[in-house]
Amino acid sequence: DNFLLPNLLPGGDYCMMQSVNDQARPFMGPNLYVTPPGSFTHFHQDGHGTVDSGHMCIDGYNEVIMLRRMNERHKKHALHLLTCADRCKGNGVQYDALYGLPHHNGKKPLWPDIESIKKCKKMNYYPCVFVLKPGQFLHINKGRLHAFRKANSERLDKFDCHKILREDLVKQKHLTKDIICKSVAWDWMYTGVTEDGIKAEVTETLSSSKLAVLNGVLSLAIPESCISALARNYIASYKATSNQTYISKLKGIYPGLNQIMKQQLKEFENAKSQASDQNVIIEDKPDSKKNPEKVTIDPFGNDFFCRLCRKELSNIYMHCEGCEVLLEKDFNICNDCHRRERLHPRPFQMHPTRKINGTSAGARTDFNHHPQKNSGRRMCGCKNGPVCRVCKYRVCCSCICHQKYSLRMRFHDASEIISLLEEVRSCIGLTSTEDEEDYGFETVRDMHISLTPCIPVSEQNSTIQMSTRSSKHLSSVSKEAPTTKEITANRPLTEDMDRDKILEISARTSVLEEDSAGCKKKMADLEEKLHNLEKMTRRTENKVKEQDQDFKILIRGLDTVSMLQCQIIIQEKKIDKLAKGNQPPTDIMHGEPDEASV
Repeated sequence: DNFLLPNLLPGGDYCMMQSVNDQARPFMGPNLYVTPPGSFTHFHQDGHGTVDSGHMCIDGYNEVIMLRRMNERHKKHALHLLTCADRCKGNGVQYDALYGLPHHNGKKPLWPDIESIKKCKKMNYYPCVFVLKPGQFLHINKGRLHAFRKANSERLDKFDCHKILREDLVKQKHLTKDIICKSVAWDWMYTGVTEDGIKAEVTETLSSSKLAVLNGVLSLAIPESCISALARNYIASYKATSNQTYISKLKGIYPGLNQIMKQQLKEFENAKSQASDQNVIIEDKPDSKKNPEKVTIDPFGNDFFCRLCRKELSNIYMHCEGCEVLLEKDFNICNDCHRRERLHPRPFQMHPTRKINGTSAGARTDFNHHPQKNSGRRMCGCKNGPVCRVCKYRVCCSCICHQKYSLRMRFHDASEIISLLEEVRSCIGLTSTEDEEDYGFETVRDMHISLTPCIPVSEQNSTIQMSTRSSKHLSSVSKEAPTTKEITANRPLTEDMDRDKILEISARTSVLEEDSAGCKKKMADLEEKLHNLEKMTRRTENKVKEQDQDFKILIRGLDTVSMLQCQIIIQEKKIDKLAKGNQPPTDIMHGEPDEASV
């Protein structure tokens, strides 16, 4: 009650969740953080880019780096630039800053250096490097990459981007010991004030939610439910007060609302094709209009996300009747996942301890959501497990309960969606298809991106000239003089095409420059190694030559020795012969005549 900015809290007057009931809002804080000095949270985007965040510093000092709002391609390039220090030092830490969890344990990249910040400034990513002090409040827009580090009294490396700020802080505050950092932070969904501001915020949160689903992560925000609730609230407030402020707000949310409602109508059309399916029951009344004492599903809960793809289920969803009856739990999926489930059914663990794989009990349909492959067979060879109390098939292999779904609606049926869109159109004065196209979602998204182009400073003048020539060419091609609406609608698209090309070329050039620098460094190392190998080869060759000479000398010595040995043997033979010739005959010595001698 004593907080001076209650409108900035979750569900406040400036929050998109202001028209959603308290039970349907996901918990977003406020949370109290007590952090030791020296620790840091690396780059991330709150709620995977779907929510804003407020950070109130109570005690201690937070060193902050924050980039501006960008699309996903520019974010990846900025992160590539900010991790140059890691690659130069050979760390090469793989960390998903867009869809990872920054507060989890694990090895994170190094804190950015001065050179990385300069590269981001050159690309117009507008990195804000500052210190958040006690008593200061920081609002971080949705989709903005940011990083926090708790300051201490130690001296930083000379290349650290916060080196000068840390030195000034230590001198001004006379820091001699470390201070434990205390702060209060929360997430919320900023709506905007003006018409263009509301369009930008709605565009950002819807596009970020779709990217989160594509990357397989759960979005913290509930943009579709918030936008439809805001539309009902603004219409009722305008009818009661005739305040034109609500008209500008309706104009701001209409592009996103139009896209959401058209998608829901498309899902209704797809549901008609499933009317002949015996495993699908189509409910005729939304859950919010049923007697709450007779139904078990609460449409105003905060758990309406697809169990398989994690998409927000703002109105239409498929509810598993087997989980409802056997497990007494809600298994809700979207229509797209249900169509895939009919062809390739997948089990899903609903029991807290009995896992799908590794245990026979985990494969039972009375413990987990497990559409069986042998559905329709009352008996099987395994004979493991009891009989299902509903379908009378075995729960281990042939139960058919988890194949039955019901198509449900939380708040609106098809006629109510059409009437809601017509009421919004009548309030903001849309009567023709041309006016409808002026408020199209894609046009607004392109206009929002064109407001903050990521172009190097040296290329901005040429880009402006190119975009001017392109807009003049569009005007000259048209047969009639273009109106203000046509120029406003066409120029951002042309500018974005030129800017995207230049941005892509500049981003690729910077990446190639870094890669070439790394290649040059590797080439220098290889040349040095080659030079050392050549030296070693020469030394080896010299040693081999010396050994050859020694070997030749040894061979010659061996030849001389062998010749001497041969001469010695010959002389020994001669001496033996001479010795035998001088000996007297043995028969003369014994006094007997020798015939041979005679």
